[in-house]
Formats: sequence, structure tokens, C-alpha cells
Amino acid sequence: MPDEEDRALAVYEALRRLGSAVEGDLGTATGLDAEQAGAALRRLTEIGLVEARADGHVESVEPDTALVRTLDAYHLATEDQARRSRALREAGQALLHVYRPAVERVASEVQVEYIRDRWSKHRVLDALTATIQRTCDSLHPGPMPPVDVLESSLRRDAQLVKRGVRLRAIYPLSLVQTSRYLHYLREVADLGVSVRLLDHAPCDILLHDNELACMPSDPNAVYDNPMLLVRSTALVQTLTAIFDDYWLRAVTVEEALRAGSGAGSRSSRSGAATGSGSGGGSGAGSGSGSGAGAGSGAGSGAGAGAGRRAELTMQERVVIRLMAAGLGDEQIARKVGVHRRTVQRVIAKLMDRLDAGSRFEAGLKLAQDPNLMGVLAPNRVRPPAARTGRPPS
Repeated sequence: MPDEEDRALAVYEALRRLGSAVEGDLGTATGLDAEQAGAALRRLTEIGLVEARADGHVESVEPDTALVRTLDAYHLATEDQARRSRALREAGQALLHVYRPAVERVASEVQVEYIRDRWSKHRVLDALTATIQRTCDSLHPGPMPPVDVLESSLRRDAQLVKRGVRLRAIYPLSLVQTSRYLHYLREVADLGVSVRLLDHAPCDILLHDNELACMPSDPNAVYDNPMLLVRSTALVQTLTAIFDDYWLRAVTVEEALRAGSGAGSRSSRSGAATGSGSGGGSGAGSGSGSGAGAGSGAGSGAGAGAGRRAELTMQERVVIRLMAAGLGDEQIARKVGVHRRTVQRVIAKLMDRLDAGSRFEAGLKLAQDPNLMGVLAPNRVRPPAARTGRPPS
């Protein structure tokens, strides 16, 4: 820096002697090369000691004049900064004391806002992501949204996890049957989100800090209808309790995968056990009479029922439960996140497996077989009362 100032001073003194000059003349007069002379001239221009003329010449400015101009510029900058500071302070005061109280949430009140178009939904969700402080719970019963929505969700989840927000997410159990969605679930879990899977749930719910909830205005057409933004501590606490209940009944991704892979092996073992039991019973029946034969038949029937239950795929179990809840094919397809024809194929295969000529007959056989009834939710069905000669209590 001292060398630069020395060269700038030499150029300034030469310019005062010459009155005015071009950059090349200043280099010759001071013995500096073109680069050094140019740097010195830029320094003098920066501090206001030279002025450029229209003909390309530069001339010197008195130090006192340059100092006055510099101080004037400093005062103007200081005044502008002070004005900006006052404006920011006044804006903060207005937001804090005027506008914020006007929209302050009251625990006993419920405020509902309708977010209608798709882009507004993205904008609101991004804005809410920036304000979440503690928790974010989400329930996604399906069907899954488009790819761009999933990517936006991953981006928001990553931001929240980075800030230390606790995230819990529940997705449809059927997602593990699709490699693309299974990969997405693992991506979400790798971010640090706690992920669980559930057979079915009523609608999408997003809960922020136990204070705010996002949910669809129509659970059957999530992406075509407005999103509801609900602000109410009391209501959101109730929704959080509902979410916690679903969370306790849901399973992890790995548990779902183990259950799916274990169904096939259980089916094989059950089939082997049924075959050996039938052979043994037949031999015993021929040697020891009808009593042994009856025992063989009972054992074979129980084994067959257990075998049919073990052979049920995860998707069939979900469809059976939803059918028992009274849902039609279209509703089941939306819940599970598959096409309606897929649901119809699953039901057709199930009817064939049960040797049922109609859905009613299939339901009747499910209700009469305690082993098959085990796939139904315990709060939906009850096992038949034991035949003890007394009416069921």
C-alpha cells in the first residue's frame, strides 16, 4: 500500500506540474510503466484528486476541494443509512404492535384459510416450512402425489431436519410393493425423518408445532380442491392425538418388508405341515377307526385355514380390511394408491382362492373362518361366539 500511495503521489505531483495530461504522458513523466501509472490514476480518481475531461485528458483537483466533496458524500451516506434504519425500526414496530396483534391466534378460536391453486399451496407450504420450530407430523394415506411434489417435500424435509425439527411421517403400507416408492421412503428416512406405514387412513394431515394444521377440503380429490389451513391450538391438539394413535398402530418400513417376505415362507411351511398331517391322518384312520379320522379332518381344516391366511399378500390384507369397512372399489383404489382394475383383480383372485362365487360369499367365508378373520382390524370384527349352548354375552 505505501508503494501504491507513493506512485499515486508522484503522478499527482506530475499532473499538477503539467496542468492536464493523458495517461501515457503521466507514465513518461514519472518513469512508471503503463500498468503502474493506470493504477495510480485510478487511486487518485477514487479519492477525488483528479477529474476526467471530455477530450480524454485528466486534471488535478485541490486536496481541500476533494476533502469537502468526500465529507459531503460521507454525510449523505450517513443520512441515508439513518433513514433506512428509521424505516426498518418503524416497520418492525408496526408489525409487532399493529399487524401481529390483528391476526394473533387465540386458542379458543378456529381460523380457517382456503388455499386454492396449486402454486399457492407450494408457496404457503414453503412459507410454513420457514416458521416451524419444534415438530412436524404428516399423514399421507395416498394416492401418492406427482414426482415434482415428492421432490419439493424432500427439499422441505431436509431444511427442517437441518434446523433440528422433529419429523414423523405415515405413508400407505402398499408403497413397499413399488420399488420407486420404496426408494422414496428410504430417501425420507435417510434425511432423519421417522417413517411408519399404515393400512389406510382418512385423509392427508400436516401438523406444525401443535398449532397449525393443513388438510384437504375434499379427501377424495386432494389435488383438485382447496387446501385448508387451520389455526387453532385446541383443534390441532386433538388432531395430534389422532395422529399419535395412527402412529402407534403403524409399522416401520423394515417391519413391513419382513412381514411381506415372511408371508411366502410361512405359506410354504404351512403347506408342508398340512400335507404331512393329512397323510398321517389317513394312515391312522385306516387303522384305528372313525375317531382318528375325525381328528384328522379337524386338523386338516385348521391347517388349511391357517395356510390360506398365511398365503394372503399384504395388498390382499389391506383390501379385505377396507372392504370390511364398507368401501367400494374406487374408494379402495384411492386409499391404496392403485388403479381400480388392480383392486378388482385382487378381489377376483381372493374369491378364487376362497372358492367363492360372489363377494358376499367371500365375505361370509372370511367371517366364518377365525384364521382368516385375523387379518381384519380388531375393532371392525369379532370372532364368532363359542358354541357352548349359551347365547353370547
